[in-house]
Amino acid sequence: MSTRYALVWIVPALLVAGVASAEAQCTIDFENLAVNTAVTNQYDGVTFSVQTQTCGNNPTLYMRIYSPPNGTSSGTKCIKIDQGCPSFSVDYLRMVFAQAHSEISFTLGDWATTYTIRYYSTVNGAGLIDSFPVVVPPAGAGDVGVHRRVTVTSASTNIRRIEVQGANSTFEAIDDLTFFSDLTPPIAEISVPAYETCECDNSVSVRGRACEDDGDYDHDTLHYLPVGGGDDWTFIADADTPQCTSNGALYTWNTAAIADGFYFLKLTVYNACGLINEAVTVVIIHRNLADPVIRSPAAGAILGGAICIDGTAHDSTGCFDHYSVNWKPVAGGAYAPVDPAHPQYNTQVITDPLASWNTLAVPVPPDGNYRIRVQAVDTCGLLNDAFVDFVLDNTAPVATITAPLSCEHLNGVVQVRGTANDAHLTSWALQYTGGTGAAAHTWVQVPGASGNAPVINGVLGNWDVSNLPTCAYTLRLVVTDAAYVNCSVNTHVTEYTVAVNVRGARGDINCDGLVNFDDINPFVACLAGNCPACP
Repeated sequence: MSTRYALVWIVPALLVAGVASAEAQCTIDFENLAVNTAVTNQYDGVTFSVQTQTCGNNPTLYMRIYSPPNGTSSGTKCIKIDQGCPSFSVDYLRMVFAQAHSEISFTLGDWATTYTIRYYSTVNGAGLIDSFPVVVPPAGAGDVGVHRRVTVTSASTNIRRIEVQGANSTFEAIDDLTFFSDLTPPIAEISVPAYETCECDNSVSVRGRACEDDGDYDHDTLHYLPVGGGDDWTFIADADTPQCTSNGALYTWNTAAIADGFYFLKLTVYNACGLINEAVTVVIIHRNLADPVIRSPAAGAILGGAICIDGTAHDSTGCFDHYSVNWKPVAGGAYAPVDPAHPQYNTQVITDPLASWNTLAVPVPPDGNYRIRVQAVDTCGLLNDAFVDFVLDNTAPVATITAPLSCEHLNGVVQVRGTANDAHLTSWALQYTGGTGAAAHTWVQVPGASGNAPVINGVLGNWDVSNLPTCAYTLRLVVTDAAYVNCSVNTHVTEYTVAVNVRGARGDINCDGLVNFDDINPFVACLAGNCPACP
């Protein structure tokens, strides 16, 4: 049996009131002492003595441990009066109890004869409750062992003293003395750790009470059982020293050899009379927090506007506390919440949105390389991080047509110049609409006028208008980049348009596609030498 506070291996718990065993009595079977031992007050709750009469009140007479040849009601030993002077004296057995009882029983012998039982309400022999004879058969048969069960009762619960006197100066012997010295079970409490507490260290303190407040303490034990792991409890340790201080130290154990998970923990307390009480609780051994997961954005993604962070911040053991989502430049800088209004989130998330970052909110971070960190924290302060680096691009592409000019009259093959550029350019295309037929209502690709490489103040394409109907047209440059914007598959798109005329009518000086009085003033200006060349 170990002493209190021994270091053991196991897992944590909580205060749970136990259930006592059904047995509520204390039985002394005298098997624990050596034969011929003088018995007086070795057993709690009762004192044995011999009332001497014919040996001159010889104080050396005792009840002694004895093994009768014809056995006892249990085991091999009993207590029997000394074989004093002379061998057949009228001395008799006396038992004085530390507290009053309502019922006391024992087996009687060892000689076949008639015994007189007297029991009292006081320790000094006053207050006789009753006296009665008990015959141990067969009469006159000599040594018959210790087998005759005797019970004395009192409705007033006031039995304090019993005397057993055999006839013919026989030597009184008794065994299996049972008295109700303790009617209440011992105390079993686990106060620390509390129910379903998450224990994150390998050394855990168990506190509570293992105590007997109205009887004699025996010992206590500690066991554990994985929740859902069957019916076989694993022994941890025991102690034979009571702990009666509320929230007192019971055990300290190392959980390094135990896997993370849920465990029952059981404290069992025994008193000297066999009464049992138990405290059972559930504790969570938790030393490994699940890693958070970032499903999106993907590593290296190019994003703009609102950025949606999706993934998992969760722990299946129930020890999860909170998570946070922060950002910083990849090179240097400090982390800041993606949503200043929510520096942390207290609800677990499994493959769902974690947070959103509006990169256009003031202060707007410049385009560049950034890192997002999702940090999960458990109730013990243990944390795990997940990171993803991406490119922030909130700048729309550049799209410009510098030639031809707006309202210009075109003919033949026209060189279109301008700029199609972006840091993350994906494509550009030159298109037109106008004329007659289906082309008048849709955009038509200028053959050869597209690409995915930047064009800066250069040739975008050569537009052959020779076979186009004479009419007004719109020329459009469309430039796109790779930045997915606002949590969608849409990217930045920039357009630039120029209105032109293909083989406009002569006299259409103001380039509106009509020859009318509106062309007079430009015509007069033309006569003065300020006239554009014919297309």
